[in-house]
Amino acid sequence: RRVLGGAHPITAGIERDLQEAREVLRSRETPLRFKVGDRVICCGGPNHWESGTVIKLWYTEDGFAQGFYAPYQVELDEGRLVFAPDDSDGCVRREAPPEAS
Repeated sequence: RRVLGGAHPITAGIERDLQEAREVLRSRETPLRFKVGDRVICCGGPNHWESGTVIKLWYTEDGFAQGFYAPYQVELDEGRLVFAPDDSDGCVRREAPPEAS
C-alpha cells in the first residue's frame, strides 16, 4: 500500500472517508442496545462493574485489528475512557435506575 514515506494527503483523506463509510454501514447492519448518552455499567473484571456513560458508537483506534470496531466507547464516572469489545450483558449492561426513597 505504502511504498516510500508517509501516505499522500489525498490517499489519507480517501482512507478516512472509507473508514467513516464503514462505520455508517456497520451501524446499519447491527442494531446496538444502547445509544450515546445512555448510562451503563461495564465489566472491569470478575465481579467488578463500573458505571459510566456511552460517548461513542462503533469506536475504533489505531491499535485495533484492521476492521475491528468496539460497539461502545464509555466514559466511566471516574473519568477514564474504556471500550466495550462486545455488545453483551457479560461486557456492558444498562445501569439500574436509582431506587426511589
